[in-house]
Amino acid sequence: MSGITHASYYLPEDTLEVAKILEQIEDPRISRDEVYNFFVNQNGLERVPIERKKDQVEMLSLLLDGYFAAGASKPEEIGYVIYTSSYNLLRGNVCIPYLLQAKYGLVNASLVLCQQQCISVLQAIELAGALIDSGKAENVLILSIVYGFAEKERFLGTSILGDGAGLMVVGKNGCQARLAGSASISDGGFSYHRYYEIPEKGDSFGLSGNIKKGAEFTRLFLEKKKLGLEDVRLLIPLNINRHGYFMFSRLSGIRMNKLFLNNLSRGHLADVDTIMNYADAIRGQSFNKGDKFLLYGSGTIGRVDNHDTIHNLVLLEYDGECGFKEQKEME
Repeated sequence: MSGITHASYYLPEDTLEVAKILEQIEDPRISRDEVYNFFVNQNGLERVPIERKKDQVEMLSLLLDGYFAAGASKPEEIGYVIYTSSYNLLRGNVCIPYLLQAKYGLVNASLVLCQQQCISVLQAIELAGALIDSGKAENVLILSIVYGFAEKERFLGTSILGDGAGLMVVGKNGCQARLAGSASISDGGFSYHRYYEIPEKGDSFGLSGNIKKGAEFTRLFLEKKKLGLEDVRLLIPLNINRHGYFMFSRLSGIRMNKLFLNNLSRGHLADVDTIMNYADAIRGQSFNKGDKFLLYGSGTIGRVDNHDTIHNLVLLEYDGECGFKEQKEME
């Protein structure tokens, strides 16, 4: 059975005040004071990390240097590289993942581009597990980065976007957490209604509708796995906001104290959230061998208030082997 063997992430030293980002809001329907109160006072989000010194290649190279220096696997033992950052695919005329493949001698690796917005890492884990369990690879390297957005682009309605990078490896040996199941479901109803000019009903494609779908999806997933709520030790979501997860908790039945929300004060780092929150949860929680926990996320494509969505869940079982090493906030 495949599992996660390594997770590390990079956070920039520089930060940007959330208040400065909110000053860029131009939508007259949105009250800056109310949004400030929501993010700063209710969610403790005062600043987000911003990279001002390094470029994308340098950020990801720090993580790759650390991983290969640790000796967990050699470059030639990587069978696939899954690159999840469509917004940072190119730097000028340079394709970042191909450059990194050549730089680190990943001679046996096939490069896969995964574009599923904020749950791209979750989908990459699902794909990596299938590749390994089918015998097509022994190690799959997942790379993710969020970088370079203008200040006015960082307010996403439900979250504030920061910068960061993440690296995860899914393999066969030395796993700290084994993959025990996964599922994803998408909903293109918003685009369908828009293309055919069908009136939207209620908040079907807005925030509350998205949360309801995610909670129902989670309940059905656990039922299919014949797991009760008491069987889930922890659910590790993306860094969105506390209000949304309170609603998710109420609808899914998973108690708030089982949601890993420790990093909400860092802002939303797109799909880097999955790697960062997994690494921090593993280090900070006292897991026992056999404990089951979930990685969860919802990705959206569309406007701030309405959008198409995709939900993903990965079920992990703690194995406790010592192959896991994480390099947090590397210099």
